[in-house]
Amino acid sequence: MKKMFLIFALVVIIVSTAGCWSSTEVKNLAIVSSVIYDMDDENNYLIKLNIVNPSAIGSADTGGGGNKKAGITLDGKGKSYTEALNDVSANVDRRLFADHNKVRFLTEKVATKDYAVINFLDFIMRDALTDESALFVVIRDEDKDKLYNSTATGLSNLIGTFLDELATTQQKYCSSMTHITTLDFIKANYADGKEAVAGTLFLEETDNIPSQNSGLEDQEIQYKIVYEGLALFKDYSLVGYMNGKETEIYNILTKQAKTGIVTIPKDEDFAALTWNKPKAIIKASYNGENAIFDIKIEGELTIDKMYIYNTSEEPFSDIMKTLKKEVSEQMKTRTSAAITKAQDYGSDIFGFGAMLHAQNPKAWRIIASDWEVYFKNATFNVECDFKINQQGEINKPFIK
Repeated sequence: MKKMFLIFALVVIIVSTAGCWSSTEVKNLAIVSSVIYDMDDENNYLIKLNIVNPSAIGSADTGGGGNKKAGITLDGKGKSYTEALNDVSANVDRRLFADHNKVRFLTEKVATKDYAVINFLDFIMRDALTDESALFVVIRDEDKDKLYNSTATGLSNLIGTFLDELATTQQKYCSSMTHITTLDFIKANYADGKEAVAGTLFLEETDNIPSQNSGLEDQEIQYKIVYEGLALFKDYSLVGYMNGKETEIYNILTKQAKTGIVTIPKDEDFAALTWNKPKAIIKASYNGENAIFDIKIEGELTIDKMYIYNTSEEPFSDIMKTLKKEVSEQMKTRTSAAITKAQDYGSDIFGFGAMLHAQNPKAWRIIASDWEVYFKNATFNVECDFKINQQGEINKPFIK
């Protein structure tokens, strides 16, 4: 009995005294929200950190804290990213804390320079204070300082929080952007028959943006963030971009798309529809000379706006048949164009090589070493079949 009591007492003591021996008070940390990685013409590595402003904690997301900026930027420079980071640390009175970093931005100079991305990833993988969960985004603007001088149009004043929230909330409602983490990017570079992509943004001139803090005047902001499209990589180097519409096709073929919008013009009128639940069925084969991919895309359509001019002259059922056909043809054209663009760049971002590997391993062993050549000359047969869903909707144009 005494032995059991002693064991119980020891367990209680161990549990009650357990704690973080190396913990640091939050007030003593410089919490990183996002980071820009860049290089100058002398091959110096540049880092710009956006950290949470402790004196404006209330204003970052809740509208309090007065008119203080939610984020503070810190700059570092060195012959390596480690040296650049130490340059930042030497001039800040708190310990840098990167565990809550939301986004890693790469400038085009870093993304296109030989071995620069590899050096960056080597640093990320080795540094004990970084992880691979942060979003991976390329800035399409030479002046990186514009980013932290702009204002996100969402409810978050910190750029990192804004993009992180987009990745969380908009995946179900928008397929014109990609939400690629650092780990996603690394894994794609290790995969056979697939090239990596990254998110991308550019900055657009705009008029005054309403203040996020109640009671304050509108902020005079020169730029707003446009986060859409994707950046194509090949062998760790940026080779090109796809716009929002092309990115929708990428998300469909990689089974990540949820919904999107298509507009069908007719004289001075138009019909607008939302496509939902797209499904891409891809069959890969090899005929001894070329790789062949048969692609069938299926999905449902919901009518958002119907033709209203001259509709009385044509039966509504005929209009619907024609509309369904035109949507399928438009999506087929867009799909073929997006694939052709990737072929022109020689970057198999869709992972067609990986599909051929999975479906025909014997053929893949023959052509794997020259997949770039085979991908550029591959044949793609695209078929689209979208069905219009009218359940619970009016079955005639409103004007009738």
